[in-house]
Amino acid sequence: MKRICFAAAAMLATPFIGHAGPATEAAGSTTKTGVVIDLEYWGTVTEATSRPRSVGDAVHGMVRIDTRVAPPDFSFYFPEWAGEYDVNQECPRNCLPERTEPSGFVTSPGIKDLGGPVYDRVRVIDRDADPSGDFDLDEYSVRDYEIRSAEGAGWQQLEIGVASPLDFIMGDGLVQSFDLRPAESGGGALGQFVSFLDGVASGFSFAIERIRATPHVCRP
Repeated sequence: MKRICFAAAAMLATPFIGHAGPATEAAGSTTKTGVVIDLEYWGTVTEATSRPRSVGDAVHGMVRIDTRVAPPDFSFYFPEWAGEYDVNQECPRNCLPERTEPSGFVTSPGIKDLGGPVYDRVRVIDRDADPSGDFDLDEYSVRDYEIRSAEGAGWQQLEIGVASPLDFIMGDGLVQSFDLRPAESGGGALGQFVSFLDGVASGFSFAIERIRATPHVCRP
C-alpha cells in the first residue's frame, strides 16, 4: 500500500524546540491519518565487535516512529513529565500475552521482522514539567528491538538516545521536532546496534554528532 507523507512545516519553524501533537483519525473511517517522525542521525563508531564496522567509521542512519500504531503512554513513575511508549512492556510476572506480529511502531533499516516478540520503545522527558527539579536534561530515546522465537534463538536491536540541557522537548508526547548537535549544547547522544542470528554475534556502538527529528503528516 502506498503511503503519502508531507513534511509538517509548522512543526519545524524553530530549531531546538520540540512540538507535541496528536495523531488523528477521520470519524467513521478506517483510513488513518497521522504523524510519523523520522529520527535521523550522524556519528562515529566508538566500538565494534565485528566487520564491516570499525572504530572511526562514519555512521548515518534513520529510525521511523509511526504514531498511528503507537502504544499508549505508560509512564508509571513520572506521569506528568515523562512519556514511555512500549510495545510488549517488559515485566517480571503476570504479563500480558506478547505481541509477535510486526508492530510497525519503530522501524529502521537493518532490523528484520524475526517473527517473535517485539520490544519497540520510545521515551520522552521534558525537564521543564518536572515540579521536583530532579531532572536537569531533556531526553528522547528510541529502541527498535526484534526477537526470534522459532528456528533457534536470535535478536536484533538498535537504540538511539539524546539528552541536552537545551529545552528541545515540549511535553511528553511522541511528536517532537529538533535538530541538535549535542556536544555543542553540553549534552550527549549515543547509539548501539547488536545482532545475534544463527549463532553469529555482531554489533557496534557510536557517538552521535548530530540528531534530527522531523515530523511528517502521513496518509495511506
